[in-house]
Amino acid sequence: MMLAILLAAYSGIVLFDFRRRLRGAKAGVRALYLALLFLSFSVLTLHELGVEIPSPAKPIEGAVRALFGVG
Repeated sequence: MMLAILLAAYSGIVLFDFRRRLRGAKAGVRALYLALLFLSFSVLTLHELGVEIPSPAKPIEGAVRALFGVG
């Protein structure tokens, strides 16, 4: 049931928001929008199916430590 809700919500986003907001936008902006939309849809779908998604907290923490020399 939740997958149907997700699919309906994202279909509505593509039909109404994408077409209206990005009508005159450049191709790169549209591609970025669609890529982020697909990424968020994929993560939510995997979460709903019970797939364990690793947290990005540790790699981000490591990158901040490497960049700023903290800790």
